[in-house]
Amino acid sequence: MQEGKPVCFTSHTLTDTEKQYAQIEKECLAIMTSMKKWHQYLFGKHDIIVQTDHQPLETIFKKPLSKAPRRLQRMMLQLQQYSFEVVYKRGKELYVADTLSRAALKENCAVELESEMVFRVELEQMGLKPAMMSDCTLNRMKEETRKDQTLKCLLETVRKGWPSDKLMVRPCIRRYWFFREEITLYEGVLLKTHQVIVPTVLRKEMLEKIHKSHQGAVSSIRRA
Repeated sequence: MQEGKPVCFTSHTLTDTEKQYAQIEKECLAIMTSMKKWHQYLFGKHDIIVQTDHQPLETIFKKPLSKAPRRLQRMMLQLQQYSFEVVYKRGKELYVADTLSRAALKENCAVELESEMVFRVELEQMGLKPAMMSDCTLNRMKEETRKDQTLKCLLETVRKGWPSDKLMVRPCIRRYWFFREEITLYEGVLLKTHQVIVPTVLRKEMLEKIHKSHQGAVSSIRRA
């Protein structure tokens, strides 16, 4: 927009992989897609304001890059070539963008090179899977997360997006509110930045494994 009036529009239909992103990741993807689309107009500018109705996105851009989940880190790194400020604005004040986003095309019109798709898939697999976790353990985490009522509620909230007010959050997951923008998903498992949010039923077992590794107090606390 320029002088309060829209100059041009763009859109992006989510791929099957992108549909599995947490809401904050989809919001960041929208910024990255738009910046790349209008690169020739935005690169080198220093007065760019990105308006979003997703308040956690404004918060995460004000934090150090190390505090962001890995998928967000990769997108934010690509965005570092641009100088912009993310500003929260209520959805009812962004009615034009909100209306257009709800009238998306069913098909994906973007042509993506096969080599680029393979590269992105490899990044997803290499960059997000929790370190030192076997596929068997990962599957158990996924299964128990689905059974854990608190984490099931948290997972649904991360996928759909957090409310704008803490009081609108279900009481069972309000303790996650203060670092909500750091929570993301990997194949049904919840992560806080790079650490797994362990289901209650598995916590004792995980702590015992950490203790048995005998890596010292500092390393054990860091791993936990």
